Amino acid sequence: MIRRGDSLRPRRPAGISISSCRSKMTCVPGSVAWVQESMCTVGAACRLRHPASRLPSSEMEDQKSQSVVPWRACTSLKNSAQTIQRSTWRPTSLQSQGYWLNEEAQMQAARRASAKAQDELTREWDRLAEERDRQLRTGLDLSFRHVVAPVAARLLEPADKSLLLDVGCGTGHFTAHIAPECEHVLGIEPSTKCVEIARRVCAEAPNVSFANVAVEDFGELDPDRQVTAAVAVMVMMTAPDLDSFVRAVWKRLPAGGVFVSVIPHPCFWPIYWGYASESWYAYLDEIFIEAPFKISSDLTSVMTTHIHRPLERYITAAALGGFIIDALEEPMPNEAVSAMYPEPWRFPRFLAMRWVRR
Repeated sequence: MIRRGDSLRPRRPAGISISSCRSKMTCVPGSVAWVQESMCTVGAACRLRHPASRLPSSEMEDQKSQSVVPWRACTSLKNSAQTIQRSTWRPTSLQSQGYWLNEEAQMQAARRASAKAQDELTREWDRLAEERDRQLRTGLDLSFRHVVAPVAARLLEPADKSLLLDVGCGTGHFTAHIAPECEHVLGIEPSTKCVEIARRVCAEAPNVSFANVAVEDFGELDPDRQVTAAVAVMVMMTAPDLDSFVRAVWKRLPAGGVFVSVIPHPCFWPIYWGYASESWYAYLDEIFIEAPFKISSDLTSVMTTHIHRPLERYITAAALGGFIIDALEEPMPNEAVSAMYPEPWRFPRFLAMRWVRR
């Protein structure tokens, strides 16, 4: 039940301090289980104590040399989520339109769902399209404006943007954001309703066009179409078959072509959404999760689905799909932007990667 004034604010164990600066975390000595310190250095510095399962030095070196991103970074990010999940800290509060969700409401907000096909996921986005456009058009989505769109544009800077493919372009707001930096942008999106809105949003951009199709089916629509770069902003976590998604993007790009993706941070999103300590959640599993679509300052009644996957799943998909990840960022808002949120950021909520086609 949601009541104005309900304030079940997040609690965390004494001794854990989390800095707003680039996801730096420290856990005090004294915890029985937290005995090892590791350092994450891909775009941020995460420091925590965590139970160690040491590998023989020869095996460890093999894993380091074969990784497509620094080995210590992958293990530290994964360990970070598992450590926080095992702690008693449960950030269950969400301020939405002046309301706080109590713990019971937060637990009802997200639930495990059965696997869904692309058609069913597309129908969810048809239902959400108007609400999503409202959130973006009015500036309610602070994260899109101040965190997600800027990091995606920054990672695209070295790319050849003669023809940028905006994969899962949604209502076209990122397409409009990036269009001035491109010779041409082609937005593809399976939701018919989203494409209708995207065409309105980009009506005054002469270098933008759209196709109502999923990236997996784009080859059938235009088999010979090659693009110079691709971007997917908050899309890959809705792809029911991640490997097929990656292969479809790979086919569109030339050798050396850049693909930038921004996703919910696999390690911290479950904490932010409040389901990290649910009995059905396990970090290493691929889980379809159903919940009303929400942002930090707005809660809708439209049910949508995202798919939790561990970080290593994305790294593996990149390697097997013919990509090298040459940049990875965990963006955080600056102090002024952070103050605009209902609650301060204590950890990165998003993960941005730049993939290069081999």
